[in-house]
Amino acid sequence: MSDPNPLLLLVQQLQQELQNQRLDIQNQRNEIQQLRADLDASRTDVHQLRTQLLSVQTPRSRLPDPPRFNGKPYTLRTWLPSIKAKLRSDQLVGADAFDYVWDRLEQSQQASVLHLRQSAEENQLWDPEVIFSFFSVYAITHGNSRRLFSALLLYNRGMTNRLSPTLLVLNDFHMKPM
Repeated sequence: MSDPNPLLLLVQQLQQELQNQRLDIQNQRNEIQQLRADLDASRTDVHQLRTQLLSVQTPRSRLPDPPRFNGKPYTLRTWLPSIKAKLRSDQLVGADAFDYVWDRLEQSQQASVLHLRQSAEENQLWDPEVIFSFFSVYAITHGNSRRLFSALLLYNRGMTNRLSPTLLVLNDFHMKPM
């Protein structure tokens, strides 16, 4: 019995070969998984690069920063269009736009709309139009109150010949001359 059975040797060789093939298959599966992970990472990189490439636009000329608004009603007429144009050209929206408009107000004007900023922070509603509306209403009422005061002074002084344009102001306030 020194000579092992040739059939037994053949079976052992086949088992060894089968074991080797199983190891090869497992190694190939691991390699396939690694290649798939590399492919997914490459696809992600390509997607990010494509997104960056599409988002990069030719540099547009930037509008200069408008001057800080000083609260004077007559400067509002030029400041409002320039600040709105700046927001459009720089594509600022939401909190960025609100903060930019806030920054373009003089400190005393920031104090007058501090309640609007606090409300925006509480509600997370960052609309710069709120600031524009506040100063627009302020400019209108400030201008009308000055005209009304002038009209009343002229009327009280008996200068009725100069009242015709100011009577329109009184009419705006639904007032009748005394």
